[in-house]
Amino acid sequence: MTNPINLSAVILTLNEADRIKPCLESLQELADEILVLDCGSQDDTVNICNQYPNVNVVETDWPGEGIQRQRMIDLSRGEWLLWIDADERVSPELKQEIQQKLSNTTSNVNAYDIKWSTIYFKQACIFGGLGDSHIRLFKRSDAQFDKDQLVHPKVHLNNKKVETLKGRLLHESFRNYQHLLAKNIDYSLRGAQQKVNKNKSASIPEALLRSLWRFIKVYLIDLGILDGQRGFLNAVMAAQYVFNKYAAIWASKHTNQL
Repeated sequence: MTNPINLSAVILTLNEADRIKPCLESLQELADEILVLDCGSQDDTVNICNQYPNVNVVETDWPGEGIQRQRMIDLSRGEWLLWIDADERVSPELKQEIQQKLSNTTSNVNAYDIKWSTIYFKQACIFGGLGDSHIRLFKRSDAQFDKDQLVHPKVHLNNKKVETLKGRLLHESFRNYQHLLAKNIDYSLRGAQQKVNKNKSASIPEALLRSLWRFIKVYLIDLGILDGQRGFLNAVMAAQYVFNKYAAIWASKHTNQL
């Protein structure tokens, strides 16, 4: 008879050899099970993961982010699931807080919001959306993902009772400026495809107005200005993401493809 598993940590990977190790190290002495779903890495990602006795690697295809996130729930075994990406790591404060929360068996909470601290060109930033909270820790039996979502799928919970943790996930989202640009365009095109699949339309003036509003929201309303030059760059990138998404929707109506 196998011992019950309290916490499973699940990571999705593709060519993350240069940054998977800090993520795995941060999960030691926290997760009872570490499950890595790798969708075709050509570097040493899988070899690095296999060096850890408590890491189980499952090699998969990439059917889309929503379906892949649902696989995290289906393939893991813990009562609780911590969803963490390869470019993130659990801070010592967050690790201690999670241990304390999950040891409380009388709580009726079934999910926890966890805030980011985004490492933006070697400096931690928490404004302009870079410190937002996301449901990343939840009871597996109460959760499911929207399989149709191609980008940033959200977890849906039965009888949702959520608490926000004080500790933060350290998030190093990109390796360099080129990687930042590549991720930005990738997310914008996936977001556009999601809209196109629902027969949504857009115009260039709409793309411009929406992107201007996004800049104002991120830089001023969400206080990105407090993160200095990095906050300004983040607001520009957020606006660029929105413009590219809606411009791609418009363009697809003329070319029948993104």
